[in-house]
Amino acid sequence: MSILRLVIIASVVGAPALARGGQEPKPEATPGASGSVLRELPIMQREGPPWVMFDRAVRDEKGRCAVHRHPLAVALVPIAYGLMPGPGPAFLGAERRLFPNALTRVEGGCLVMNVKEAKVLQCQKCLRAKERWLRARRGR
Repeated sequence: MSILRLVIIASVVGAPALARGGQEPKPEATPGASGSVLRELPIMQREGPPWVMFDRAVRDEKGRCAVHRHPLAVALVPIAYGLMPGPGPAFLGAERRLFPNALTRVEGGCLVMNVKEAKVLQCQKCLRAKERWLRARRGR
């Protein structure tokens, strides 16, 4: 677990409320004309366990890839936070038909959580089909 330090400008009046554990941090600078003090507060960075996203896999009755009938493997993929541009309708259609089990990242939304990775089920044939499809589209 690492401790990061964040430098903030806190009002002299509100600074004790921001201090962790009832201890007021020592000011880094003297109060300015606005009555603000530059303070350094420790922030604990915790990394949570990966999200398990097995329910996103498209499986047949035997638990294999519904498109390729190939066994699915557990993979750890990064979670991307922030507002992402959506894929086009051509990609979404191809994904449904050709490579539904080719997740290489999970979009986590705009609210950044302490989780950095997700467990997903991938089909190796879906991953190859996605790569071929993307390569063919780049040539256009």
